Amino acid sequence: MLQAWDVHAVPGNAEALQGVSMSVGPGEVVVVAGPRGAGKSTLLHVLSGSLPPRSGRVCLDCYPLATWSPRALARRRAVLPQRQELSFTFDALEVALLGRSPHLGASSPREDLEAARACLAEAGAAHLAGRVYTRLSEGERQQVQLARVLAQVCFTEGERGLAGRYLLLDEPGSRLDPARRRVALDAVRRAAARGVGAVVALRDMDLAAMYGDRAVVLAEGRVLAEGPPWAVMDRGAGARSGSLSALQ
Repeated sequence: MLQAWDVHAVPGNAEALQGVSMSVGPGEVVVVAGPRGAGKSTLLHVLSGSLPPRSGRVCLDCYPLATWSPRALARRRAVLPQRQELSFTFDALEVALLGRSPHLGASSPREDLEAARACLAEAGAAHLAGRVYTRLSEGERQQVQLARVLAQVCFTEGERGLAGRYLLLDEPGSRLDPARRRVALDAVRRAAARGVGAVVALRDMDLAAMYGDRAVVLAEGRVLAEGPPWAVMDRGAGARSGSLSALQ
Protein backbone atom coordinates (compact mmCIF):
# COMPACT_ATOMS: atom_id res chain seq x y z
CA MET A 1 0.00 0.00 0.00
CA LEU A 2 1.11 3.57 -0.75
CA GLN A 3 0.13 5.91 2.10
CA ALA A 4 0.52 9.56 3.10
CA TRP A 5 -0.18 10.84 6.62
CA ASP A 6 -0.71 14.49 7.55
CA VAL A 7 1.51 15.73 4.74
CA HIS A 8 2.52 19.37 4.48
CA ALA A 9 4.51 20.28 1.38
CA VAL A 10 6.00 23.55 0.20
CA PRO A 11 6.95 23.68 -3.50
CA GLY A 12 8.53 27.07 -4.22
CA ASN A 13 7.17 29.81 -1.97
CA ALA A 14 3.60 28.62 -1.42
CA GLU A 15 2.31 25.84 0.81
CA ALA A 16 0.37 23.61 -1.60
CA LEU A 17 -0.52 20.80 0.80
CA GLN A 18 -1.74 21.30 4.34
CA GLY A 19 -2.28 18.17 6.39
CA VAL A 20 -3.25 15.81 3.56
CA SER A 21 -3.71 12.11 4.31
CA MET A 22 -4.64 9.45 1.77
CA SER A 23 -3.82 5.92 0.65
CA VAL A 24 -4.10 3.64 -2.37
CA GLY A 25 -4.04 -0.11 -2.30
CA PRO A 26 -3.33 -2.79 -4.90
CA GLY A 27 -5.94 -2.92 -7.65
CA GLU A 28 -7.52 0.39 -6.58
CA VAL A 29 -7.98 3.56 -8.64
CA VAL A 30 -8.07 6.69 -6.48
CA VAL A 31 -8.97 9.88 -8.31
CA VAL A 32 -7.57 13.13 -6.90
CA ALA A 33 -9.91 15.89 -8.05
CA GLY A 34 -9.96 19.62 -7.60
CA PRO A 35 -9.61 22.93 -9.41
CA ARG A 36 -6.36 24.25 -10.83
CA GLY A 37 -3.94 25.11 -8.01
CA ALA A 38 -5.64 22.81 -5.49
CA GLY A 39 -2.45 20.79 -4.95
CA LYS A 40 -3.14 17.73 -7.12
CA SER A 41 0.21 17.75 -8.92
CA THR A 42 2.07 18.49 -5.69
CA LEU A 43 0.43 15.49 -4.02
CA LEU A 44 1.57 13.25 -6.88
CA HIS A 45 5.13 14.59 -6.51
CA VAL A 46 5.03 13.81 -2.79
CA LEU A 47 3.63 10.32 -3.35
CA SER A 48 6.30 9.63 -5.98
CA GLY A 49 9.15 10.66 -3.67
CA SER A 50 10.37 13.49 -5.92
CA LEU A 51 9.21 16.13 -3.38
CA PRO A 52 9.95 15.33 0.28
CA PRO A 53 7.19 16.64 2.55
CA ARG A 54 8.01 19.42 5.01
CA SER A 55 6.23 17.32 7.63
CA GLY A 56 4.18 14.14 7.69
CA ARG A 57 5.03 10.71 6.30
CA VAL A 58 4.80 8.89 2.99
CA CYS A 59 5.32 5.12 2.99
CA LEU A 60 5.32 2.29 0.50
CA ASP A 61 4.51 -1.05 2.11
CA CYS A 62 5.10 0.54 5.53
CA TYR A 63 8.64 1.72 4.65
CA PRO A 64 9.28 5.49 4.27
CA LEU A 65 10.00 6.47 0.67
CA ALA A 66 13.35 7.92 1.75
CA THR A 67 14.54 4.40 2.66
CA TRP A 68 14.00 3.08 -0.88
CA SER A 69 16.84 3.25 -3.39
CA PRO A 70 15.95 5.15 -6.61
CA ARG A 71 16.06 1.97 -8.68
CA ALA A 72 13.97 -0.06 -6.23
CA LEU A 73 11.39 2.74 -6.13
CA ALA A 74 11.37 2.98 -9.93
CA ARG A 75 10.53 -0.71 -10.09
CA ARG A 76 7.52 -0.21 -7.86
CA ARG A 77 5.96 3.04 -9.06
CA ALA A 78 5.79 4.96 -12.33
CA VAL A 79 4.94 8.65 -12.72
CA LEU A 80 3.17 10.36 -15.62
CA PRO A 81 3.46 14.17 -15.34
CA GLN A 82 1.26 16.47 -17.40
CA ARG A 83 4.26 17.30 -19.57
CA GLN A 84 7.62 15.66 -19.97
CA GLU A 85 10.34 17.26 -22.05
CA LEU A 86 12.47 15.01 -24.21
CA SER A 87 14.97 16.52 -26.64
CA PHE A 88 16.48 13.30 -28.02
CA THR A 89 15.23 12.15 -31.42
CA PHE A 90 13.85 8.87 -30.09
CA ASP A 91 10.92 7.30 -31.84
CA ALA A 92 7.79 6.47 -29.86
CA LEU A 93 8.75 2.82 -29.44
CA GLU A 94 12.12 3.80 -27.94
CA VAL A 95 10.37 6.15 -25.48
CA ALA A 96 8.02 3.37 -24.39
CA LEU A 97 11.05 1.10 -24.04
CA LEU A 98 12.56 3.56 -21.52
CA GLY A 99 9.96 2.28 -19.06
CA ARG A 100 11.77 -1.05 -18.97
CA SER A 101 15.05 0.55 -17.80
CA PRO A 102 14.62 -0.15 -14.05
CA HIS A 103 14.08 -3.84 -14.86
CA LEU A 104 17.18 -4.38 -17.03
CA GLY A 105 18.45 -7.91 -16.58
CA ALA A 106 15.10 -9.32 -15.50
CA SER A 107 14.08 -10.05 -19.09
CA SER A 108 15.68 -10.31 -22.51
CA PRO A 109 15.93 -7.37 -24.95
CA ARG A 110 13.39 -9.10 -27.18
CA GLU A 111 10.93 -9.47 -24.29
CA ASP A 112 11.42 -5.80 -23.39
CA LEU A 113 10.76 -4.77 -27.00
CA GLU A 114 7.61 -6.88 -27.16
CA ALA A 115 6.43 -5.37 -23.88
CA ALA A 116 7.00 -1.83 -25.18
CA ARG A 117 5.01 -2.60 -28.34
CA ALA A 118 2.20 -4.15 -26.31
CA CYS A 119 2.04 -1.12 -24.00
CA LEU A 120 1.88 1.27 -26.96
CA ALA A 121 -1.09 -0.72 -28.23
CA GLU A 122 -2.68 -0.64 -24.76
CA ALA A 123 -2.37 3.16 -24.72
CA GLY A 124 -3.91 3.44 -28.19
CA ALA A 125 -0.58 4.49 -29.71
CA ALA A 126 0.60 1.44 -31.67
CA HIS A 127 0.40 3.45 -34.90
CA LEU A 128 2.94 5.94 -33.51
CA ALA A 129 5.70 3.37 -32.88
CA GLY A 130 8.00 4.54 -35.68
CA ARG A 131 7.27 8.27 -35.38
CA VAL A 132 9.84 10.67 -33.93
CA TYR A 133 8.61 11.64 -30.46
CA THR A 134 9.51 15.34 -30.71
CA ARG A 135 7.37 15.64 -33.84
CA LEU A 136 4.24 14.29 -32.20
CA SER A 137 1.36 16.42 -30.97
CA GLU A 138 0.98 16.97 -27.21
CA GLY A 139 -1.86 14.45 -27.09
CA GLU A 140 0.17 11.84 -28.95
CA ARG A 141 3.09 12.41 -26.58
CA GLN A 142 0.75 11.75 -23.64
CA GLN A 143 -0.26 8.43 -25.22
CA VAL A 144 3.38 7.42 -25.66
CA GLN A 145 4.25 8.44 -22.10
CA LEU A 146 1.32 6.39 -20.82
CA ALA A 147 2.79 3.41 -22.67
CA ARG A 148 6.13 4.12 -20.97
CA VAL A 149 4.69 4.04 -17.45
CA LEU A 150 2.66 0.91 -18.23
CA ALA A 151 5.90 -0.74 -19.33
CA GLN A 152 7.59 0.46 -16.13
CA VAL A 153 5.01 -1.27 -13.91
CA CYS A 154 5.34 -4.41 -16.07
CA PHE A 155 1.75 -4.25 -17.31
CA THR A 156 2.30 -7.08 -19.79
CA GLU A 157 3.37 -9.55 -17.09
CA GLY A 158 -0.24 -10.25 -16.14
CA GLU A 159 -0.89 -11.12 -12.52
CA ARG A 160 2.75 -11.83 -11.60
CA GLY A 161 3.83 -9.39 -8.91
CA LEU A 162 1.68 -6.49 -10.08
CA ALA A 163 -0.08 -6.08 -6.73
CA GLY A 164 2.97 -4.19 -5.48
CA ARG A 165 3.12 -1.69 -8.38
CA TYR A 166 1.62 1.81 -8.56
CA LEU A 167 0.82 4.36 -11.26
CA LEU A 168 0.80 8.08 -10.44
CA LEU A 169 -0.87 9.92 -13.32
CA ASP A 170 -1.38 13.67 -13.69
CA GLU A 171 -4.33 14.45 -16.01
CA PRO A 172 -3.70 11.51 -18.37
CA GLY A 173 -4.99 12.21 -21.86
CA SER A 174 -5.91 15.81 -21.07
CA ARG A 175 -4.69 16.81 -24.55
CA LEU A 176 -6.75 14.13 -26.28
CA ASP A 177 -10.30 14.14 -27.61
CA PRO A 178 -12.89 12.51 -25.29
CA ALA A 179 -12.85 9.14 -27.08
CA ARG A 180 -9.07 8.77 -26.93
CA ARG A 181 -8.98 10.02 -23.37
CA ARG A 182 -11.31 7.18 -22.42
CA VAL A 183 -8.97 4.75 -24.18
CA ALA A 184 -6.18 6.00 -21.88
CA LEU A 185 -8.31 5.70 -18.74
CA ASP A 186 -9.58 2.28 -19.82
CA ALA A 187 -5.94 1.17 -19.87
CA VAL A 188 -5.58 2.39 -16.27
CA ARG A 189 -8.63 0.36 -15.25
CA ARG A 190 -7.22 -2.74 -16.92
CA ALA A 191 -3.95 -2.23 -15.06
CA ALA A 192 -5.94 -2.03 -11.81
CA ALA A 193 -7.74 -5.27 -12.73
CA ARG A 194 -4.29 -6.90 -12.78
CA GLY A 195 -3.44 -5.59 -9.31
CA VAL A 196 -1.78 -2.24 -10.03
CA GLY A 197 -2.81 0.61 -7.72
CA ALA A 198 -3.34 3.99 -9.40
CA VAL A 199 -3.64 7.60 -8.25
CA VAL A 200 -5.06 9.74 -11.04
CA ALA A 201 -5.31 13.54 -10.87
CA LEU A 202 -8.41 14.77 -12.73
CA ARG A 203 -10.48 17.93 -12.86
CA ASP A 204 -13.42 16.21 -14.56
CA MET A 205 -15.73 14.77 -11.88
CA ASP A 206 -17.73 12.86 -14.49
CA LEU A 207 -14.59 10.94 -15.43
CA ALA A 208 -13.82 10.51 -11.73
CA ALA A 209 -17.20 8.85 -11.26
CA MET A 210 -16.66 6.61 -14.28
CA TYR A 211 -13.14 5.40 -13.50
CA GLY A 212 -12.42 5.87 -9.81
CA ASP A 213 -13.04 3.49 -6.92
CA ARG A 214 -12.55 6.41 -4.54
CA ALA A 215 -12.24 10.16 -4.98
CA VAL A 216 -10.16 12.57 -2.90
CA VAL A 217 -11.15 16.17 -3.56
CA LEU A 218 -8.60 18.87 -2.81
CA ALA A 219 -9.19 22.59 -2.40
CA GLU A 220 -6.46 25.06 -1.39
CA GLY A 221 -4.17 22.22 -0.37
CA ARG A 222 -6.63 20.50 1.96
CA VAL A 223 -8.88 17.45 1.61
CA LEU A 224 -12.38 18.78 1.03
CA ALA A 225 -14.11 15.41 0.64
CA GLU A 226 -13.23 11.73 0.27
CA GLY A 227 -15.24 8.63 -0.58
CA PRO A 228 -16.89 6.84 -3.48
CA PRO A 229 -17.02 9.25 -6.45
CA TRP A 230 -20.82 9.20 -6.63
CA ALA A 231 -21.08 10.03 -2.92
CA VAL A 232 -18.54 12.83 -3.20
CA MET A 233 -20.53 14.32 -6.09
CA ASP A 234 -23.79 14.02 -4.13
CA ARG A 235 -22.27 15.82 -1.18
CA GLY A 236 -21.28 18.67 -3.44
CA ALA A 237 -24.57 18.94 -5.29
CA GLY A 238 -25.83 21.80 -3.17
CA ALA A 239 -22.53 23.25 -2.14
CA ARG A 240 -21.63 26.88 -2.53
CA SER A 241 -19.03 28.28 -4.90
CA GLY A 242 -15.53 27.09 -4.02
CA SER A 243 -16.61 23.55 -3.07
CA LEU A 244 -17.38 20.48 -5.18
CA SER A 245 -19.95 22.08 -7.44
CA ALA A 246 -17.28 24.56 -8.53
CA LEU A 247 -15.06 21.75 -9.80
CA GLN A 248 -17.30 20.72 -12.66
